[in-house]
Amino acid sequence: MLLQGRDRKEMRPEENGLHREHATACRQVHKRRTGSGLWVLRLRSSLVGSCRRVLARIGEQGMYRLLGKPAFRLGLLVALILALSTCGGGGGGGGQAKQEEPKAHAIPQSGKPLSPGTYATKVFEPGLSFSVGKGWTAALPETPDAVALVEQNGPTLIGILNVEKVFDPTDPEGPLKPAPDDMVGWLQDHPRLEVEPPSRVSVGGVSGQQFDAIASEPKEGPDFCSEPCVPLFYITDNNFWVGKSEKYRFIVLDDVKGQEVTIFFGGPAVEFDESLPKAQKVLDTVQWNGA
Repeated sequence: MLLQGRDRKEMRPEENGLHREHATACRQVHKRRTGSGLWVLRLRSSLVGSCRRVLARIGEQGMYRLLGKPAFRLGLLVALILALSTCGGGGGGGGQAKQEEPKAHAIPQSGKPLSPGTYATKVFEPGLSFSVGKGWTAALPETPDAVALVEQNGPTLIGILNVEKVFDPTDPEGPLKPAPDDMVGWLQDHPRLEVEPPSRVSVGGVSGQQFDAIASEPKEGPDFCSEPCVPLFYITDNNFWVGKSEKYRFIVLDDVKGQEVTIFFGGPAVEFDESLPKAQKVLDTVQWNGA
């Protein structure tokens, strides 16, 4: 547990056919060709709705007839090139411009809900992004060593940590110790945890090991524990511990841009199986910046 402009209307064909429609297009090119090159974008937008009709009628009336008047020969050629690229782009996408990917949100302050979408870290190292659906809240403010989420109306807690300090397994109320070089071995050998054998896994394309653990010898201990517990990690202004009623899955990634990353998720042991797919759905969206 953690403690903590003007409207642009579509061009419509004139009564006397293809020539007048493209004469209109040519005049638009002439009027808008100045001013930072924006005329290209405006013309392209105006042709989206009509380009298919134009191209169909070109086949009927012939390219020579279309380009027969030298006064607007060049303008029509530009218009045709833009129309072809608009209609042909996207392989059957209806001529619509490709939508940009939505920008990632910043992780909100502790206790603030996360709207469905993608979030990216600002200070946590190594940097990452992830996506959530409805029902998640920031469990902690983002720090250089921790990102944590909690289910709003459920048992699931997720933490992604860059652990720098740990509690001494033999003296949890004593001085903190530097994080071990081998986090998997440290957790597997912890005298107050009951740990399952590890298995290989990957998160965001980075390989690591995962295993489940419960507190085998929880004790009344540090004041920050709300029940007999096994303190494990110290993170900025907070602590992570396993209470006697809890069960967590740990994932230790070997090398995320040169750093070892520890992930945990779970909650009350009686609801552990319910928590797993919810947490895994979030972890399946994780991407490491530059990894």
